[in-house]
Parts: sequence; structure tokens; C-alpha cells
Amino acid sequence: MNFGILNIWSQLRIASRSLIKRWRTSLVVVITLALGIGANAVIFSFIQGILLQSLPYPDAEQLVRIESLRGGESGRISLKDVDDLKVRTGLFQDIAVHSDGDSGYNLSGYGQPEEIPALLSSRNLFSVLGVDQSHGGVWPEEGDRLRNHSVVLGHALWQRHWGGSLDAIDATLTLDGADLYRVYGVMPPGFDFPGGVDMYRSIAFIDLDHDDRSARYYYGLGRLNPGVSIAQAQQALNNAAQQLAREYPDSNNAIQFQITPLKELYVGDLRPYLLLLQAAVLLVLLIACVNIVHVLLAQALSRSRDTAIRLALGAGQQQILRQWLLDCLLLSLAGALLAVVVAYSGIHVLKQLLVLELPHWIDISIDTGVLLFTLATALLAGLLTAVAPARQASKTSLFGSMGSSSRSQGPGQGQQHRHRLMVVTQTGLSILLLITAGLLVKSFQELERADMGFDPQNLLTFRVNLGWFAYDEVEETRNYFTQLEQRLRSLPGVSDVAFNSNLPLGGINEKRTIALPDQSDAQRDNNPFINIKTVSNDYFRMMGIGMYAGRSFDATDQPDGVGSVIVNRRLAQTLWPDRNPIGEQLNVSGFDDAWLEVVGVANDVSQTGVGARPELDVYVSQYQFPDHNAFVLLRAQTDPQTLMAAANQAALSVDPDQSTWQPIVMSSRISNAIWQERLASRLVMVFALLAALLTAIGIYGVLAGNVRQRQREIAVRLAIGAPPMSLLQAVFGDALRMVVVGLLIGLGAAVLVAQLIKNLLYQTSPLDPLILIMALMFLLVVALLSVWAPARLALRTEPALMLRQE
Repeated sequence: MNFGILNIWSQLRIASRSLIKRWRTSLVVVITLALGIGANAVIFSFIQGILLQSLPYPDAEQLVRIESLRGGESGRISLKDVDDLKVRTGLFQDIAVHSDGDSGYNLSGYGQPEEIPALLSSRNLFSVLGVDQSHGGVWPEEGDRLRNHSVVLGHALWQRHWGGSLDAIDATLTLDGADLYRVYGVMPPGFDFPGGVDMYRSIAFIDLDHDDRSARYYYGLGRLNPGVSIAQAQQALNNAAQQLAREYPDSNNAIQFQITPLKELYVGDLRPYLLLLQAAVLLVLLIACVNIVHVLLAQALSRSRDTAIRLALGAGQQQILRQWLLDCLLLSLAGALLAVVVAYSGIHVLKQLLVLELPHWIDISIDTGVLLFTLATALLAGLLTAVAPARQASKTSLFGSMGSSSRSQGPGQGQQHRHRLMVVTQTGLSILLLITAGLLVKSFQELERADMGFDPQNLLTFRVNLGWFAYDEVEETRNYFTQLEQRLRSLPGVSDVAFNSNLPLGGINEKRTIALPDQSDAQRDNNPFINIKTVSNDYFRMMGIGMYAGRSFDATDQPDGVGSVIVNRRLAQTLWPDRNPIGEQLNVSGFDDAWLEVVGVANDVSQTGVGARPELDVYVSQYQFPDHNAFVLLRAQTDPQTLMAAANQAALSVDPDQSTWQPIVMSSRISNAIWQERLASRLVMVFALLAALLTAIGIYGVLAGNVRQRQREIAVRLAIGAPPMSLLQAVFGDALRMVVVGLLIGLGAAVLVAQLIKNLLYQTSPLDPLILIMALMFLLVVALLSVWAPARLALRTEPALMLRQE
């Protein structure tokens, strides 16, 4: 055994000396490997942190969200629905309910008022998630039914305002002007469900009618029994929905339920982009490996005399093969070490450039998993690049190598085939990457130019959530927003002001049910959920949202008059496809039994994302139906960010105890909404250009080596009078044939890949002719430039000098 270890150590020393002796070649190989492996490590760190990383809850794969469906639109569920689903399916350990996390409470008594993001939830939310309070506990069970003021603090809020003191337990907080809220417990560090929440409050902010099946105000959070699949759970929900529809047609007719794994809510949209990026960087690594194979093959040829001497001294073919594999292994490990540095720098740069607002549990970093992936990739790359050179070296002919000079050797038939295969492979992979990148970049540009239905330029947005205790009268709420609008309009640099309770890209999902006067009960039950928005009279004009029919809200829409509504075009076409909706009436849940009159039809607006399908929107007047919660929109004459401080002071001047929160310009909201597409398009383009560069280097290396090996042939042909131009055409023709074959193969592969990713493209054809032509022309120019220099060098060769050397 000791002899074996010494033998391995001896071979490692020989390999190290050999690589150091040829340090230029070794450095090229290591850097090329580091770039290819490092790029893969960067993308794998994103895949591991986002797709492979589990949610920070025990057995998180059992956690699911439960929603209702009506008319094809998703909505929330009722407490009675939850009770029934627990019993009728038998597949859930438990089901909790919660709001959508867009609530907030105004905390006062600790300096300047602060808005505390809060989640309304049932007390079993924490047990369903499998996380206990670090201090204290949770409110009693009756707190989920009867009006109470019970809260559990997030760890960060507890540290920020109580400094980690246990005096916070059982303390009384002043929220929304009411000093009624009792603290029952504190959550442990890192707990933040569903994200951006500092406080958890009982759902019973009023006395709840637990048996009201129509009160669909919540999302369900369920924990499946071990071994239950999503498909099984969905089928059980379908069966339960049918049973409830038969037994309770007044409330559950046409109501269905859908289940979604909790993690899908965070990463579902990211998966195709990350997998696409990983495929792209693997192609880059493959191109790098092809380049390295060419370099090492050339080195194997240049070392053929050394190999022949070793054979003459008694070395076996297996020893030659083993030594070459060991050389490549050392190069791969060196490349892996440098790749870690490349990956660490790449991750840092990406975080700085993208400013990603990822959930707290997502960790994008170089950890053990990424290091193991890097090592495995390096070993695989080393093996791929070692096989051909090692076989070449092990087949060295003793007498052929000792009896001929490298100068006189031309490229053999097998070597020429390898050269052609390398050029074809690199060209094909590069055109595939370039076309894919071009499609993604154009798609992203189309997204940036997408018409969302409103003018986003120079818009500053922030939120105001008036407390129920301080503003318990409708007239007080109306007066607050009237004064706030006046103060904001008087600010220098402000050209317009408006309000909207449910801003596009604001993250709020306030769904209601509707009914029409002439509908039967069955027809009403099939009406879809709609999205309700409370807006100021100037909202449509200020946002540049045109009216398709009718009018906007105006001074005639008085609090004591008929309730007015504006619907968007999609809802108008859904409810009144064959008649003019102006003057029609509808009832919206939450507005008692009032019949509201349609006074206008607004153009559609993308609510949930850039390029997303418009929802079914109903607008009501802020003046007629004041909402405590509103997004404030300011149109600036110049840079809207310069108005943030002044706007906050203006709000404090109206009510010094009322906070404002979430200040952000609309352009940033839009940018945040398409960061996945931006990440994919930019990174794929970077990798495509890197692939093109590697291809250019590879083509240059192969063709230059090929021309150098044909120098004697070229010299002889020049000596017997062959025209230089004919030789130049021969060299270019040979190169172009290889490149064109590669382009055609790569083009076919690109067409297939484009069809696979067409769902990721926005307003972009998978066969966009401009992108195809530009990618083809780019690589043709790269190939021509790569062959030009070695071809000119060959033509400058003096025939007499070359023949004299032979």
C-alpha cells in the first residue's frame, strides 16, 4: 500500500512539473475552465437557493394554499368552508386561515408614528407551520370568533421597540389610536410568514359569524397528511366542492377549490428562467471544453517525441494514458479553485445589479452544496477534456515520432475530422445560445415597452392606512383624504394627485362577488370574482386611463346620491356582451344590498404584472365610499424621488399620529415586476457573448493550427505557381464549409428550443427572422475574422525558406 501511495505521489509530482513547464498552456486551460465552471456555479447557487432550498418550516412540502374559484377567477374561502374541507377530505392534519398580508396598523407612542405590516390569522397558523413562539404564546381559541385585540410580535419588531425585553409579553400597544392591543407572544428570529410581516393579529377584529358560508375573506393554509400528493388533495377538494354545492346551493353553487404547494407561490414563476439559464451556462462550459480539447490535442502532438522517448524507456500505454488523465485532473482542480472566486464575485455583482427583494429564507451564496457542484462539474469537465488527448498520446508510434519532424507532419485524416467536428460543434452551440439570448432580450424589451393601460412616468406612490379607532366615522375619513390631497397639491414640483385602494402592481388582491338585477340565482352563482378598487375622482385623468364609454367620477357622485361604479372593458364584455353597460346596475358584496349604477367603462389596466391579462375590475368613488386604506399617487414635474420627504411631511401635517409607508416610484414597481425576465435576458446574453468569444478563439485556434500544419503544402503549391488568391479561397472555403454545417445544425436546434421557451416570450415570435439573421451574420463575421489572420500568415510564407527547412 505504501508503494502505491508513493507511486501516486510520484506521478502527481511529474504531472505538476509538466504543467508548470508548459505554464502558458496550463494557464489558458485553467482560466477557460474557471470561466465555464464559475458561470455554472453562479446559476446553480440561484437554483439551490430558490428551487432546491426548502421553506423554513418542518416538513414544508406538506404545506399548501387553498383558494376558491368562481367563474374561472380565484378568490378566498370562508371559515365554514375550512371546517367542511377538514372533515370531508380527511387528508389534512389541520387548516389555518389568514389575510393576504397587505394590512397594517399605525403604532404610536414610540416617537414618530410607524406603520406595522400585519397579518390577520387564526391562532392555529403557527402550529400548521410548525413554529412555536420563542416567548409567550398565542391568543386563546375564542379569539378566532369574538372581537378581540390580540397580537403576536415578530422578532424584529420586538427587538426594535422593546430591546428584547420580556416586558413586552402582556404589554398593551396603541395601534390605530386605540390602546387596546395585548401582546401574547413573540415569534423566533427569522420567522416571517408570508413575508414582510412584523405582527400577527387575530382574525376576529369584529364578532365573526362562523356559519356564514358566503363570508369568503381568507386564504386557507393547510398541512397535508404524510404521503398525500397534491393530485390526491386536489381530487378530494373537487369532490368536497361538488358535495357542498348540492347541500348548500345558496352559498356554494359553482364554487370550486384549488390547491397550490406553498413554495410554488414564491418560486413558481422563476423555475423556467433558472432552468433555462442553467442550460445556457452548461452549453458555455461545453464550448469551453471543446476549446480545451483542441489545446490539449495540440499539446499531445507537440509532446509526441517526449512520449516516444518514454515508450522507448519502457513505459506502457496504460502509464501514458494515466499520466495524461492525471494532468487533466490537476488542471480541472485548479480551474475549480479559480471558479469559486469567479462564482463568489459573480453572485456579489448580480445581487448589486439586480437588487433582488427575495423572501428571507432564500440564501444565494457559496455553500457546501455549491462547492460540491463546482467540484463535480470540474471533474466532469476534466474527464471530457482528457479522453481525446489521452487517447491521442497513448497511440503515439515510437518509430513514427522519432523518425519524423513535427514540421513535416501534416494533419492526418483523423486529426482533420476532429478539427472539423470541433468547429462544427462550437459554431452550432454558439448559434443556439445567440438565438435564444436574442429572443429573450427582445421579449424583455417588449415587456419594458408594454402598454399597461396607464402612464407610469414620474409617479411617486406611497400608502396610508387610517386607523379604525381614530377614524371611525365616514366623514372623518373623507375629510382626511380631502385635506391630504390639498396639502400634496400645494407642494412644489407636484402636478397632480390621486388615490386608489388597489393600485396596479400594488400586491393587493381584494376579490368580491357581484350580481345583476335580471339574473337568476344560478346565473349569479356563476358570476366570476371581481377586483374592487376605490379611487378618487381625478384618478383616471391623472393616470392617463381613457374612458371607453360613459364618464369618469365627478361632482355629481355625492355621498347621499345613487352609488356610481365604473367597470373595465373586460368586465363590461363579460357581463353585457350584447348591450351598452351605461346605466346598468350591479350589486357588489360588501356594499350591503345597494344597487350601484354603471356610469362609465374604463380601458383595461394590467393589475398583477407587466403584460398580464387584465382582471375584472370594478371602481367605486373614494368620495362616495371612503376607504381607510389607500395608495397615494403623485405626478411629479421632474424626478419623483425628490418628493418623498416633502410628501411625508405633508401627510404628518394633516395628522401627526398617522404614518405613511411603502414609498416607491411606479417605474421601480414595474421594474420589480419583471426582474425575472431581466435576469434571464441579461445573463443569457452575457453567456451567449462569452460562447461567441470562446467560439471565435476555438475557430481561430483550430483553423490557425490547420493552416500552420498545411504550410509545407501551401509552400509547394506557391513554388509551382499556384495563384495566392486560389489558395486563400481554398482556406476560406474549407473554413466556411465547417462553419456553415455548424450553423445549420445549430439553427435547427435553436428552432426546437425556441418552441420550448415560447411561453416565456412576450410579443416575440420564436422564429423572429431579424434575430435569426443577426445571429447568423454575427457568427459568420466571427468565423471570417478568425480565419483571416492565419490565412494571410500562410500566404506570406517564403516557399524557398519553408522547403529549405524541410
